[in-house]
Amino acid sequence: RIHRRRGVRLHRAHQQQLGAAAGAPLLAQQPRGNGAGVVEHDVNQLAFRMDAIIEPVGRDLAAIGSLSPASQALIQRIITTKNGEKQTVAAKIWKPDGTLAYDTVAGGAVAPGQSADAPPELPRALAGNVTFAYNDTGRDHLVAMAEMFGVPLFEIHAPIRSSDTGDVVGVVEFYQNAQQLQADIAAAKRNTWGVVGLTGLGMFTILFGLVHSASQLIDQQNATLKQRVAEQLTLTAQSEQLSQKLQQASRHASESNERFLRRVGSDLHDGPAQHLALALLKMDEVARFVTSGTEDDKEHAAPALAIVRQATADAMKEIRNISSGLALPELQKISPKDALLIAVKSHERTTGSPVKVDLAPLPPRLPLPITICLFRFAQEGLNNAFRHAGGRDLSLSARVEGATLEVEVEDHGPGFSPEKLTTSGDHLGLTGLDHRVSSLGGTFQVHSQPGHGTRLIVKFDLPVSRLQGG
Repeated sequence: RIHRRRGVRLHRAHQQQLGAAAGAPLLAQQPRGNGAGVVEHDVNQLAFRMDAIIEPVGRDLAAIGSLSPASQALIQRIITTKNGEKQTVAAKIWKPDGTLAYDTVAGGAVAPGQSADAPPELPRALAGNVTFAYNDTGRDHLVAMAEMFGVPLFEIHAPIRSSDTGDVVGVVEFYQNAQQLQADIAAAKRNTWGVVGLTGLGMFTILFGLVHSASQLIDQQNATLKQRVAEQLTLTAQSEQLSQKLQQASRHASESNERFLRRVGSDLHDGPAQHLALALLKMDEVARFVTSGTEDDKEHAAPALAIVRQATADAMKEIRNISSGLALPELQKISPKDALLIAVKSHERTTGSPVKVDLAPLPPRLPLPITICLFRFAQEGLNNAFRHAGGRDLSLSARVEGATLEVEVEDHGPGFSPEKLTTSGDHLGLTGLDHRVSSLGGTFQVHSQPGHGTRLIVKFDLPVSRLQGG
């Protein structure tokens, strides 16, 4: 029971020492991080063991105020050599009044009245706290002790308590070999740096993988964005070009229509209008005969009536010719091939000039505006060749090459310079065709030079669904 009570008191005292040691202010130049933890752990363990070992010293100090021979022998055993080297190299016992009771360095018990300088840690240790210092270059006596024994040391001041009352009855000051402590600190640092290195390497690997993946994703998105921007710029440029072409085609179409209407008006004025004016003039002579009935008026009425008939017939003929060029046949339900053949037959019937036809298989159906455009192209091309080439060796051909429909009208007449299309009004029909074809997305070409005939070509790009022959 006595031993159990003493053990409980020692355990409580040790807990107080542990709490005090954690906040001890004398830990100058201690290793930081895991090193500090190793020092605290070793100091606390040593203080606990020392408190258990020197418990008889506490009884002597409490009872007689000095150390008995048995206690002195106990302290000497503390600093004996272990495994070839000393672990505890020196020890001192201090009384509560600040006087030195025992010093292993000085040879043992200190005679009464012999003075010694009390360490500054003594008041704190007497208050029940454990203090320690390790490798403190600012503490001259600690440096001197380390040089004396030839090993690194750390210094500990621990209270000595009475086993009966638990009161502090003295202080033990001992110096411990720090070689093992240094080895423990170095191992802790190595372990710490190893863990930190492995952790850092793992984090670096993970971060590198994330950054690399993100970089690849950014590069892919950047390339895709650049491609889309380039496509958008291309589409914008094409849209602007098409818009300009459409505006230009619309403007030219309006100008061509105006010129065409003026030409039709001129043709009507110079042709049928003149014949009808002559007929109206001669109608006056016929009217005089009808009203007077004289022989003289009768003689003038007969030839006047013949002139009226001829002039009227000529006017009707010219009006029909003009109208036949303006009117469209029913093209709503016919194929492009039939539309071209209608234009050829109409030209042959009107002019009497034969046309050589070469039509390859064509799509059975095309959008109505394109079908009308092909009809007008054949009609105007053949009429233009008849007027300017005399209808010599006229030919019309059509074929599909790849995804392009191509129709061509050719003659072997005198030819002309294509530049005149924009500087002269002699080819208004061709200029109008150019604008009509451009407005529908096709291309119109004129190949001609003086003395070598003329070739007119129109081309339309067709969708795949239209590329079946008809």
